[in-house]
Amino acid sequence: MASVLVIDDGELQDIRALLQEFEAEYVHLQGRDIPEEIEDPRTLLVTTARRAVCLRYKRGALRPRPPVRIAVCTGSSKTQRSILKRAGFDYLVRRPVHPAALRLLLLRALYHGKEKRHSTRFAFGQVVTFRMGFRRRKAMLAELSAYGGRLLTRHHLTPGTQLSIQLPREVAGGRPLDLRCSVVRVEQGDREHAEE
Repeated sequence: MASVLVIDDGELQDIRALLQEFEAEYVHLQGRDIPEEIEDPRTLLVTTARRAVCLRYKRGALRPRPPVRIAVCTGSSKTQRSILKRAGFDYLVRRPVHPAALRLLLLRALYHGKEKRHSTRFAFGQVVTFRMGFRRRKAMLAELSAYGGRLLTRHHLTPGTQLSIQLPREVAGGRPLDLRCSVVRVEQGDREHAEE
């Protein structure tokens, strides 16, 4: 039984590349190599939404912790989301997805230690607008929790700076949402994946 299982028709190269970067051992099933029934991996299952709705699972021994299941698609409907939810998928990732958000989601899915934060952070991966004083700028909100988040930007920020982050209506329940916050920590990162 595999620890991590990736099932696709060649579309999930970026996910396989990240798993290799993390040195995570995984089994990749593609096309005709996909059996009629699969056994759940121990830790993580990543597949395309199209493949996910067709998978049949072997009845195996009950485990104390089921694997994290992620389906990846280019668009989704309510019907598809409800089918995937009933099939036990934890996350539906819609493409395009920011590489930093995908990286965080996979790291979180592979991590089995005790969570040190007071509230769980979720991979968010959406472009947002933030305001410092009167200036509006764009950034990538990579992850978000009830008490914090990670903002990727090319603009210089210093700890203590007050910000207002505007979440777009599409991800905030139909109307824009302003989050008031302050910068706690600044890390130099990969400028390639930050928004202008």
